[in-house]
Amino acid sequence: MIDFKNINKLFIISSGRTGTDFLGKNIGYLSNSIYSIHQPDVINFTKSRRKELFFKLTNLGFINIIVLKFLGIKGTRNLSLKRVKNYFEKEKSLKKLIDERKKLNLNPVNLYIEANWQLFGIIQDLLSLKSSKVILIFRDPRNWVTSWMNKGGWYDNKDLLSKINVLGFKRITPQNVGIYNPEWKNYTRFQKLCWVWNYMNSNFYNTLRENNKNVRHFFFEDIFMKKDKTTIRNFLQFALDDYFKEEYVNKMLGMLQNKVNENTQEEFPKWPDWDKKYCRDLHYFCGDLMQKLGYGNEPEWLEKLT
Repeated sequence: MIDFKNINKLFIISSGRTGTDFLGKNIGYLSNSIYSIHQPDVINFTKSRRKELFFKLTNLGFINIIVLKFLGIKGTRNLSLKRVKNYFEKEKSLKKLIDERKKLNLNPVNLYIEANWQLFGIIQDLLSLKSSKVILIFRDPRNWVTSWMNKGGWYDNKDLLSKINVLGFKRITPQNVGIYNPEWKNYTRFQKLCWVWNYMNSNFYNTLRENNKNVRHFFFEDIFMKKDKTTIRNFLQFALDDYFKEEYVNKMLGMLQNKVNENTQEEFPKWPDWDKKYCRDLHYFCGDLMQKLGYGNEPEWLEKLT
């Protein structure tokens, strides 16, 4: 077993729908010295994920990954939601994280990489860990919201976490992160997604402003849409540090040809086909931050806001 406290660690964090599934599953294939995983305590019962489900249940255990998680005692999402509300201090937060990661029973490797949007509430805690770095990934909110609207899950009619909202059945909401917002109950699903994008990415942006050398940010569009070789090299150099090899750049470019967790339905249109109400709603919630990140400067977008 690896010594999780002392091993080199990288955490890739975003607001979801940003390629973390791909990164968590594939970076480890670059070298036997690297272990990477996507959301270690999230389970999926689909046929294509049987091997992954078996690994997680075998190592983390049914009680930890299902029962205690649903009770709100275990699980990264529960940990983040409690931490942002100051339910407990940093030391307890890190102990919970380390204790759960120790259960993975990993073989000795030089670098542990975890891609997991659910770490959003404990970024500063992670940075205080020995030999720990963080990569933050941003995505254009217009495309991010469209992706979620088409995928389903967050805040739709089938979202049990939103409906039950007790113990470990909780989604990110203003109340669950300690923000008073009586209007939330009147928001449409689209507006709720806009609010969440702004909440999560504002936290990421504020982390960057602290100029911690162990934090870097990248844009989803540069890696997954443009497949920009320079960006991918910079990403891997920061992520892998001493374990980086130039040959990994082309390997990752090859891997990017195979899409992971891609939406198969596109009922909700892309933003150029939105009516002005959607555009103005998104601008209301996300406009300031998306401008700071370099999004939303297209003339056709600005025209929709008038």
